[in-house]
Amino acid sequence: MYLEGINVGLVGLGSRANLVLDFGCGSGAITIFFVKKGFTVVGCDIDPACESLIQGKLECSERHRFQFMRLDAESESLPIFDKQFDLILCREVLEHIRGYQSVLRQFRAILKKDGMLVVSCPTWLTEKLFSFFDRQWLRKSEHINVFPKGRMIAELDRHLFEVKRVEGQSFKWSLFWLLLSPIKVNHRMGNPTSHPRFVKLALRIVNAVERMKVIDRLGNIVFPKSYFYYAKKRRPKILVIFDYEHWILGRWAKHIERIYGHEYDIRSISMFDIAKDRKAVEQVVRDADLIHLLLPHCFDDISAIGPRAPMVTTIHHWVNWDFVSRAAEKSHEIVTGAYEWKNRLVERGIPEDRITVVHSGVEKRFFGSEAPLIPPSEKITFGFFGKFDSNENDRKGTRHLRSVVDSIRESGYQESFRVIVSGPGWRDVIAYIEDQSIEVIYFEFTAEDDMPALYRSLDIYLMLSDVEGGPATVMEAMASKCLVLANNIGVVIDIVQDGVNGVIVQNTAYIDIVEKMMLLKKHDLLAHEIRQRGYDFAKEHLSYDKTLEPLGNVYEKYLS
Repeated sequence: MYLEGINVGLVGLGSRANLVLDFGCGSGAITIFFVKKGFTVVGCDIDPACESLIQGKLECSERHRFQFMRLDAESESLPIFDKQFDLILCREVLEHIRGYQSVLRQFRAILKKDGMLVVSCPTWLTEKLFSFFDRQWLRKSEHINVFPKGRMIAELDRHLFEVKRVEGQSFKWSLFWLLLSPIKVNHRMGNPTSHPRFVKLALRIVNAVERMKVIDRLGNIVFPKSYFYYAKKRRPKILVIFDYEHWILGRWAKHIERIYGHEYDIRSISMFDIAKDRKAVEQVVRDADLIHLLLPHCFDDISAIGPRAPMVTTIHHWVNWDFVSRAAEKSHEIVTGAYEWKNRLVERGIPEDRITVVHSGVEKRFFGSEAPLIPPSEKITFGFFGKFDSNENDRKGTRHLRSVVDSIRESGYQESFRVIVSGPGWRDVIAYIEDQSIEVIYFEFTAEDDMPALYRSLDIYLMLSDVEGGPATVMEAMASKCLVLANNIGVVIDIVQDGVNGVIVQNTAYIDIVEKMMLLKKHDLLAHEIRQRGYDFAKEHLSYDKTLEPLGNVYEKYLS
């Protein structure tokens, strides 16, 4: 069944719809039909007379199911709705609205998750053909926009709708105006105002043709006056770009997909894939509705592709501002890993409302109770974890670690300490520690599943970095019931309370660091209490499910 060109069978009213928005309801043929079928309808139009016209055609018992809202002809915004609609009908309206994109955005906001949007607008062919015969056609029709089929489908896709079907309709009116436009019949928005004799003749002809069902159906295929687009909400596509699959940002990507994958269509790729198959990456970038770079390194490469989507860039920290400045200034949103770095970005002129703090997280496996990977020792066992290629300008503080080792040797405590180092590239550091006659155990590569047990092999996790957006290792250590001694930077400022759930040290106070480690070893009960409170804090606040919550607001900001 068709009503004013709308395929009623396609909108599935029988089983689902109960609240309908008729945007641009006019004299109300569609509105009245749905009200009489038992549905509640909100009709909108710029002409206030439409309300009384429609009310007059409804029975008294039906009027409570109809609400009218006047549209402001000068505004590009819809009235404020406190409802979610099952069906939105927008018939022959968007071609009249300069800011139609705003209307489509608002349609998405007020359409239910499983609702349907039906949009119709004149075809490109009829607009161009009638304009050929009558150069004033668009002005007389008050048409601001002309939509080829591909453009309308693309616009709906850009506003996060998936077009399920397109149907050509109103061949009758294509034929009608094909007869009248060559003689330049005056009209206002499709209603003839001159040449009445020609108009009557044209109506007789098209009505006769309309009764010939085969010709009418064929005409709707080859020469429709309008296309009707039947669309439903689709899941927005988010492209997440990380560096290494088995490192911190690879974990971020995995957990973003796990947490938000039910709401968004998330695809994760490594930045190294760009060079491997640039053509494929370019297509994925152009298809995305939002791009989240988990590091700024590939910002220029992705920008050069020319994405249509907003770009969110995570800047955990920087050593060289020039390296990250373009991403910071040009991205729609910046995600950073600690409030210290949010403040630094603001100092650099980045608006505060474009910055969101998202701490790194801890995977559930760290909260287990595995036995230590290394047997306990009477020695004070402290750890230093990381990878060398993240140590630009020695930001990880290996010179401080060497100086701590020097202080141990100079104090004659070599036999009281043991060092565990994990991560690739630290062989020079290992050799230096060994030269000081201090026991050192080196795991160049540690399986992910073994990391919690490795933290539990430590009395103390020592973080001496100068520059960190995290580090994630501090959070992992706390979750693994390992006591943390850390320089007060990055996420440490946000999550560690000195003497409560960790211990704050100055990374250049080397003798003080050694003395604190010895004190904590001696006062085991105090160390246990700090360690337990660190674990409790991590369990309550530092799982990825908790730390990635602010990302939901970032994504919603650009995809709602």
